[in-house]
Amino acid sequence: MTHHGVGQDPAALRDSAEQIRSVLTETALATRQRELRVQLVTVTLACADLTESEADLQAADRAVRDLLDLIPADDRLRPRGLAVLGSVARRLWGAGVRPQGLDEAVTLLREAVDAAVAPHPDRALCLANLGNTLLETGDDDAAREAGAVFAEALSLTEPDRVEYVPYLTNLGTALTRIGRHRPEREYLDRAIEVLHEASRRAGPPHRAQVLASLADALHTRFGHCFQRNDLTAAVTAATEAMALKDPRTSFLAALHVLLGQVLADLYLLDGAPALLAEAIRRLHQALRLTPPELATRPRRLGVLAGALRLRGEANRDADDLRRAEALLVEGVRHPSVSSAERRKLLVNVTATLIRRSALTGERAPLDNALSIAREIGEYGNLSMALHLKADRDPDLSLLDEAVDAAQQAVSGHAPGVPGHEAALAQLAVVLQSRYQRTGRATDLDAAVDAAEKAVRATHEGDPRMPDHLSNLGITQRLRAIRTRRPDDLDAAVGTLRAAAGRAHRDKARHLSNLGAALLSRAEIPPVDVTAVDEAVDVLRIAVDEADAQDPHRPEYWSNLANALVTRAEHTVPPQDPAEAIALHRRALDTLLQDHAARPVISANLAAALGASYSATGERALLEEAIRHVAALASNPVIRTQDQLVARWRLADLRVRGADGSASAGLADMRAALTLAERAAWIGLAPLDRDYALTRFATLPMDAAASEIDAHRPEEAVAALEAGRSVGWRDRLRMRHLDALAAGHPELAERLRSVGRALDEPTTPRR
Repeated sequence: MTHHGVGQDPAALRDSAEQIRSVLTETALATRQRELRVQLVTVTLACADLTESEADLQAADRAVRDLLDLIPADDRLRPRGLAVLGSVARRLWGAGVRPQGLDEAVTLLREAVDAAVAPHPDRALCLANLGNTLLETGDDDAAREAGAVFAEALSLTEPDRVEYVPYLTNLGTALTRIGRHRPEREYLDRAIEVLHEASRRAGPPHRAQVLASLADALHTRFGHCFQRNDLTAAVTAATEAMALKDPRTSFLAALHVLLGQVLADLYLLDGAPALLAEAIRRLHQALRLTPPELATRPRRLGVLAGALRLRGEANRDADDLRRAEALLVEGVRHPSVSSAERRKLLVNVTATLIRRSALTGERAPLDNALSIAREIGEYGNLSMALHLKADRDPDLSLLDEAVDAAQQAVSGHAPGVPGHEAALAQLAVVLQSRYQRTGRATDLDAAVDAAEKAVRATHEGDPRMPDHLSNLGITQRLRAIRTRRPDDLDAAVGTLRAAAGRAHRDKARHLSNLGAALLSRAEIPPVDVTAVDEAVDVLRIAVDEADAQDPHRPEYWSNLANALVTRAEHTVPPQDPAEAIALHRRALDTLLQDHAARPVISANLAAALGASYSATGERALLEEAIRHVAALASNPVIRTQDQLVARWRLADLRVRGADGSASAGLADMRAALTLAERAAWIGLAPLDRDYALTRFATLPMDAAASEIDAHRPEEAVAALEAGRSVGWRDRLRMRHLDALAAGHPELAERLRSVGRALDEPTTPRR
């Protein structure tokens, strides 16, 4: 039952099959019947190999079953017949004709292997067919069993046999499947070694398949080690396989899929749009060659959808994202989709919906993503969806749930397994956001820790490395702003330089992050004013690099505007930051009303307006600044400390507008003092309370000054008492009075006396 169909004519084979059937109807002799049925199996299989059509596969299936009816259970031909029948059942399943064909094939092939006890000459054939079928299940345990099965088949076959190269190729394929989901690369290294040996031995009938399997193994290893030479070698192997012009449509379609995936990964490394365009063209061609009923169609739909999503993200094209979503949904609904493949497609559906919502601001896609992610228990995408929703909703519980989901995602990916580093990076992002909402130091420290682990877990050549470095740099900068430690800021600048230097895509985002960190060098001692000029230069490049569809452009404009304001303030005499004001206004005009960045950019605009008022004295600028800060102060989304700062700044602006009269800011100072009780309440963690007390240490004095200016001395004392009640006494106790006493004993004693006086209860006024 040898059946090599390559190079033959399907029509001639079908004519030959009809002739055999005609002779069969005229033959009664059992031995002749058996001989003719073997011939019929050989011819129908050869035709099915060529056409891969349902009709020819069904004809082969009938021919094999009719032959097996003639073969006794103890006949030495029976294991081969069972193996061939199992192979045909698997192919009918792959064609979408027989939904239970894969399970039927495994059963038939196990029976064949059990019947072909060594030294049966067909045992290796039965083992190889069983291994191929096990690989189709997509199960990790089945892949490991397939590897063992192929190794035994190879050990039973002499190297000079024609079957040796196919069995060697099968073993390499199995090792690739095993290594795909394991942290260690030894399986992939062994797979590539085996497939290189097969390619050296392979002649024309098998060479194309060997090269395709080698390209797949190299591409898979790239996903573990991110070595560029693996991708280029994969392109070479797949291109050579394509040039051999194997006539099998299914093989050609699989090659187009493989080349499309490799080219898409090269695009991620280089950022060249032509690579992605060619990848999408290949994947479209693969889909055109894949009939709608084929079991491989759902996976190919998913691969094309992934490439379209990449292009949609790169070009900020919501239509590409919608096309990707439609392809994924088609795959999910396919009648032959396996449960594992369906889950993978749904994971990609949620990712696509999240990106579409982030790009367009639509809420429905985000709600759908949340629903699907919860349904399938996909914690990484669930965390991303909750995080995006939290940007638009003041409910802190959304961020809490996002953090919980991210921690679940980290727990679900063992160190070294693909996905572990991405889960850590997502955890860092949501912790950072929660810190910015709550001010809790533990969240910031945990964000830095997770971001550092994500970078350490990411291979140097991984195209996601710039993103992971940026996440780390942003958290380091936030910690530097909190701690005022220059070494934290130096670390942030270094990390963000590395991110911008490695980035081929989203260059503007990485440069903008770097510019913001450089600007902080003018704010954190020792102040480096020269860094402001570099920040302006870097941020201008970021703005120029951003394309018109980039949803982060308003933030890039605002970052540049901040740098321009800082440079104007450090110029002698101070200059009018008019360009900065225009950039901030442009940013606000572009953003949606519920965008998470609006409060920050509004505060930045107010600062720029205040600086311009100082330089020009133009009253309208001050009034506009007051309007922006007043809106911030009443915004329920921003955290308590930021509301406090807004009230404090609002009081300052009102005082400036009243020609220095402190009483003009009285109402806002009182509101700020009330907020201080929440910002530094005794229930906070010690580090958080200490930070709040340090940050707002002079607020009671400012409030008291406003009361005194309004001729309300009793309220001034009350303001100082209120400050003491929320912890300013703690700051006094924490001062190093012993060190002060060594050089200035009288001053130290006066300070101790003030502390003792503040500890006494206020005497009620009569």
